[in-house]
Amino acid sequence: MEKKERREMHGEVQMSTEAVAFLLVKEGWFLAERRMKNKEAYPGMLAVPGGRMENGENREDTLFREMAEELNVRPIDYGYLISLEDPEVYDGLTVHYYVVSLWEGEPEPLEAAELEWLALEEAGRIEVPIDRQAVVMFAVLRESF
Repeated sequence: MEKKERREMHGEVQMSTEAVAFLLVKEGWFLAERRMKNKEAYPGMLAVPGGRMENGENREDTLFREMAEELNVRPIDYGYLISLEDPEVYDGLTVHYYVVSLWEGEPEPLEAAELEWLALEEAGRIEVPIDRQAVVMFAVLRESF
């Protein structure tokens, strides 16, 4: 089951409107995930791994927690890339993208159907539009990281 942040607001449960996604990169390649078909957003699509922020977390807390939950790895060298809005998901979602160039552990698909290493030139294969936009942006700016 997908982990979701929930906030109590006047007796209603509301999902977080922010998420963190992470581009694991090495030597011109990046890690993509095939989302599970039972996911609420973008089921079965090729995407950048990530997840929602939980109550009380900052972006880095979410980065560390989600990388452990999704891939069983811990970021060592990482930097902020960009925040993008996805109006198609949950009436609006802000995704904060990080580039992770060094990590501890070997990525495993703990919450995805499968993982796949793609060349940066294959960014067009990413099926989630804002994820594809973030990968293209990284490809242009990669010398800065």
